[in-house]
Amino acid sequence: MKRVFVTGGTGFIGRELTRLLVSEGSKVGLLVRDAEKVRRAMDVFAEVEVFVGDLFDNNSVNRAISDFRPDTLIHLGWAGVSGKDRDDAIQLLNQASTIHLVKTAIECGVTTFVGLGSQAEYGLKGGIINEREVCNPVSLYGACKLSSGIIADQLCRVGQVRFAWIRLFSCYGPNDTPTFMIPTVIENLLRSECPKLTEAKQIWDYLYVADAASAIAHIADSTSAKGIFNLGSGVGKPVREVVEQLRDLIDRNLPLGFGQVAYGPQSLMHLQADISNLENIGWKPKTALEIGLSKTVNWHRNRVRT
Repeated sequence: MKRVFVTGGTGFIGRELTRLLVSEGSKVGLLVRDAEKVRRAMDVFAEVEVFVGDLFDNNSVNRAISDFRPDTLIHLGWAGVSGKDRDDAIQLLNQASTIHLVKTAIECGVTTFVGLGSQAEYGLKGGIINEREVCNPVSLYGACKLSSGIIADQLCRVGQVRFAWIRLFSCYGPNDTPTFMIPTVIENLLRSECPKLTEAKQIWDYLYVADAASAIAHIADSTSAKGIFNLGSGVGKPVREVVEQLRDLIDRNLPLGFGQVAYGPQSLMHLQADISNLENIGWKPKTALEIGLSKTVNWHRNRVRT
C-alpha cells in the first residue's frame, strides 16, 4: 500500500484526488487547517490520516511529514490563486513553503514528489503550448510557481527523488473557485440573471476536475513519469460555445451578455495544452465537455436547493 501525503487535499482538485487515492487503496495523509470543517465536507474523512497545521508553519509541516512517513508527496496547496491575488506578496510565502516542504519530505525518505504548477508559468504564450516553450511569466503567481518547480527539481535531483511538475491549464467542475468564469456564469443563469461577458471569442482548453485528479494520480503512480507535464484536455473550445452550452443546460431562453465586458490587457485568445507527454505515459482525459458541464450545472443546482 502506497503512503501518499497530500497538501491542498481539501481544495477543488484535492478533494477529487483524495477520494481517488483512497479508492485505489493508498494510505493518505492530509495537512489541514480545520479538521472539523474537513469532517463535514469530505466523505472519506474517516479513511485518511489528518494532520492539523499550515503550509506556512514549518514546524507543523515537519511534524506531519515525519509522523506520516510518506513514500509519495503530492503538493497541491497554494494560497492566492484568484486573479486579484496573482501579484500579492503571499506568492513569495507559497514559494518559501514549497521549498521547505520538498526539503523536509526528502529528509523523511520520500521517493516521489509531484507538484502542481500552472500554465501561468509560460506567460503570454498563445496557441497550442508544449513543455519546451520558453517560460516568461507576467505575474508573481506565475513566477513563484516557475521558480518553485525549478528549485524543487534540483533538490530532488540531489536527493535522488523522482520529480514531476504539472502545469495545469483551465480546470472546471464542482467546488470550483466561485469567482472563476464557469461557476460565475452558472450561478448568474440559475438566478435568471444575464451574465456580463466579453465577446468570448477566445479558444480555451477545459479539463474536468475528475480527469485532473486522475492525471495527477497516474503521474504519481508511474515510475516513468518524470519532469514537466502540461495538464489539460488537449482540445481547444471557443468560450462562447461553452457559455452557450451552460445556458442551454439551464434555460435556452435566458439572455447572454456577450460584449458587455472588454478584454483585459493580457487576454489570451487561444490557450491550449499539448498533452503528448501525458499521453506517452498512458493517460488521456475521459470526460467529454458536455458531460462535465452537465455534472457541474447539476452540482450548482443541488447546492442552491440545499
